[in-house]
Amino acid sequence: MEKESISFEDFSKMDFKVGKILGASKIKKKGKLLLLNVDLGTEVRSVVTGIAKDFSLEDLIGLDVILLCNLKSYFINGVESQGVILMTKDNNGKMIFISTDFFDQVITGLKVC
Repeated sequence: MEKESISFEDFSKMDFKVGKILGASKIKKKGKLLLLNVDLGTEVRSVVTGIAKDFSLEDLIGLDVILLCNLKSYFINGVESQGVILMTKDNNGKMIFISTDFFDQVITGLKVC
């Protein structure tokens, strides 16, 4: 389902940054939810995401991700989420991170433009 078009001005308001996952834990009583601690270079953000069935906690540590940083924080199951990590699904429906082969050339916290 396509969403309505937005202006370039609306798009330019979005603040995307490269982050590194420092920690991951399961959220009690919610089997699919994880709490990720994402380093943005100048701060660490908590992000709630529903990817527990697709990733082990150990596999997430150290991954580089793209985070939408200026989304208003919100609470899921009593846990604050301070951003959204960009993801998609593969052909089998498994969640995968939006990433690039060039992540070894970027620095945590850099703005994505």
